[in-house]
Amino acid sequence: MKETKTSQLIDKVLGSFQVFLTLSYLFAIGIGMLFNYYKYNYFGINIFDYASVFDFLIAPFADFRILSFTLLTLIVTYLLFAFDNFWQKRGPASYARFSFNLVRFKWYQNVKWSFFLIIFISYLILVAQGYGKLTHNEVSNQKHIAVHYIEGQSELGQLIGKTSDMLFLNQKTGVIAIPISSMVKSIQIK
Repeated sequence: MKETKTSQLIDKVLGSFQVFLTLSYLFAIGIGMLFNYYKYNYFGINIFDYASVFDFLIAPFADFRILSFTLLTLIVTYLLFAFDNFWQKRGPASYARFSFNLVRFKWYQNVKWSFFLIIFISYLILVAQGYGKLTHNEVSNQKHIAVHYIEGQSELGQLIGKTSDMLFLNQKTGVIAIPISSMVKSIQIK
């Protein structure tokens, strides 16, 4: 069977390691943005209003779980593509039976990749929502920290996270965002 244009493109992209590495990093940034969005969204914070481009560039490396998920997802996705290509080339009869013999139609490859893309995006969103819920529970169970300002005032709360410019605390009355450049003297774990 002839390879489709889509599988030829995938083979070319995966054949060039530098392109693959760049696409992997862009993928990791996208996953970091998605995970951070859901992490802060559980607290009613739109992180895109507070984060800079730099915060998103380092997002994949800010949390080990995001980096691990990204690497695992890239490896599993690559293996699925490789297995699909291998099966289609080495066992075309069993591959045709598995696909209900739809592989003989020209539109099959486009539909297959469309379904894969929909399932993949849904998977990323569901896992990011689970990550957001997990971090929300972790923040709710952690110890309070005290943020002391130079003029003597203090804020007490649970640390949600921070960007390069803001510190987010969860308090009983709600979430507060503290600009890091607002004369913070110290941050103390209670």
